[in-house]
Amino acid sequence: MKKKLLLFAVAAFSTAAVNAQYCMGGPSSTGDTNLESAGLVGESSSISYTGCPGVTGVEDETAQVADLTIGSDYTIDLSWGTCGGNYNNGGNVWIDYDHSGTFDPDEIIATKVYNNIPTTMSPTFTVPVDAIEGSTRMRIMQHEGGSPPLNPCASFTWGSVVDFSIELLPACSDIVITVSDYETCEGEMVTIDGEGLGEITWTGGITDGVAFDPGAPGVYTYIPSSDDEGDCLFAEEDAIVIEVYGPPVVIAGAGDLDFCVNEMITLSAAGGADVYEWNDGDELDLMPGVGTYTFTLTGTSTSGGCIGTETTDEVTVEVHDLPTITATADEDVICTGSSVVFNGGGGESYDWDNGVMDGMAYTPESIGTTTYTVMGWDEYGCENTTSVDVEVVDNISISLASVVIETVGDDGEIDIDVTGGAPSYTFDWDNDGTGDFDDDEDLTGLAGGIYTVVVVGSAGCEATLTVDLNSQVGIEDLNAANIAVYPNPTTEFVNVAFAGTFNYELVAINGDILLAGSATDNEVIDMKEFADGVYFVNVKNENASTTVKVVKK
Repeated sequence: MKKKLLLFAVAAFSTAAVNAQYCMGGPSSTGDTNLESAGLVGESSSISYTGCPGVTGVEDETAQVADLTIGSDYTIDLSWGTCGGNYNNGGNVWIDYDHSGTFDPDEIIATKVYNNIPTTMSPTFTVPVDAIEGSTRMRIMQHEGGSPPLNPCASFTWGSVVDFSIELLPACSDIVITVSDYETCEGEMVTIDGEGLGEITWTGGITDGVAFDPGAPGVYTYIPSSDDEGDCLFAEEDAIVIEVYGPPVVIAGAGDLDFCVNEMITLSAAGGADVYEWNDGDELDLMPGVGTYTFTLTGTSTSGGCIGTETTDEVTVEVHDLPTITATADEDVICTGSSVVFNGGGGESYDWDNGVMDGMAYTPESIGTTTYTVMGWDEYGCENTTSVDVEVVDNISISLASVVIETVGDDGEIDIDVTGGAPSYTFDWDNDGTGDFDDDEDLTGLAGGIYTVVVVGSAGCEATLTVDLNSQVGIEDLNAANIAVYPNPTTEFVNVAFAGTFNYELVAINGDILLAGSATDNEVIDMKEFADGVYFVNVKNENASTTVKVVKK
C-alpha cells in the first residue's frame, strides 16, 4: 500500500474539522446492547477499542486516531454485541469525510442489520477521492430496537455511541521506477531510476539513475524515498530486489586420479551450471591407454542472471601399465613331505592360489607337477598374474636285483635297482670310506661282508640300503657223503637229508633269506610259491657248513 510521507501529512491537516461541532445524544442506559469491539488499521496509526459495558451518552474515544489516505481502501473490524444479553439491535458507522460536523447517509461505511444475534463483521470501504484532508471524526452507533438507517444524533434508552478521530491524508502519486535488470551476473552494472514529483533517493548508498555494481552474489534490497509530499512512501514489501548470480560453479571429477590400463574411467561433473561439456565431448566413460590425461569441463549457465556465462575446471588422471609380476620357488623339484618357499616380485602385495602364503614355507600334498599362480598389485592398485611350476617326486626306493655270494675269494657281486626320487642319481658305497658320491650303482669283486649304499636324486631325495653278502671262503665243507639235497632240479619240494641236527636257509639269488629253520636228519622245503630260478640251500651244524645250488623249474 502506497502512503503519503507523514512529515508532510501532519502539516496538511485541516483546521476546519478540528473546529467542527458534532451533535450529542446517545443512550441513557448501557450494558444490554453495546459495541463490543472495533479495530481500524491506518497508515501509521490505528484504532483498537473494547466497549463493554460502555457509557451513557456519546463515549469520547477521539484520542484514538487512524490515519487514512484519500482514495485508498481499508477494512474495519466490528463486533456488535449485547454485553451478555440477547436483544434486537442495529447499527451504523459514519466518517465525516467533508468535515461538516454532521454524519450524512452517504458517509456510512458499515451497517449492522437489525437482529438479536451478536455479529462479527469486517467490511471494506474506500475513502472517497473528494474527501477533504485533515482531522475529522468517525461515529459508531448501536441501538437496541433501532433499525438502520439510524439517526446519528438520536437519544435512546439502550445502546452505545462511540466517537473516534480520523486523519485524512492527501492521495499520493506512485514513484515510477525503472530497473535495468532484476537478475544480473557478478561484476555487471545495474541502473535503478525513480521518477516522481520530487528528488528520489535510495537506501543502500546508490544514486538514482546512475549505474552501479551491486556486489558479490546475493540478494540486495533497495527502497526509494522522495522529498515531495505528493510522492507515495514505499513500504518494505514494495522494495526493489536485485539478485546477483555468480558464474556457475564447476567441479570436474574422475573418482580417482590413478587408473590402470584397460580400466574404465568415469568422469563426473558437479556444481551449479545448467549445461556441462567435456573437451572430448559428452562421453563420460572411456578406456585410454597408458599415459597422463587432462580433461577439461566447461559449465554454462542458461538461466538466472548469468545466462551464457561459462566456467571451466580440469581433472588430470594417470593411466598406469600393468605391473610385471614374477613368481619364483626356491626349489623346482622336491621330495614328498618336503617344503618349498614361493615368492612374488614386481609388486607391493601378492595373493597365491592353493593356499600358498608369499615368502612362507609350503608343503604340497600331492605327487606330480602343480602350477601355482600369484596375483600381484602395485602401488596404484594395478594387478597382473603369473605362475610357476613345482614338481613333487616320490621318495627313492632301493631294491636288490641280484647278489652273488663270495665262493672262491673276492668274487661276490651286488646289483641294485633304484626307483622314485628324481634322476639322475648319485651313489656312495661305504666300502671306499670316502663319502664322495662318486661310486657306481653296482659293485663287483667283493669279499663277504656288510655293505651300505646311500642314493641321492637330483631333487635331494635320498635312501639307504645295507646288504649282508655271504662268503663260503675259508669255511670247512660238510662231508658231501653226509648230506643230500633232492630232487634237484625240482618243481615243488626239496628234501634235505643230513645225519644229526642242523640249521638250514633257503636263499634267493639276490641274497634274500626266504626260509630258515632247524631240523634233525631230514627237512622238506616247500618251494611251490616261489618263482622259477636259481636258489641256494645253506646247511650248517656246529662244526661246518655247505651250500647247495638248487634250480626250480
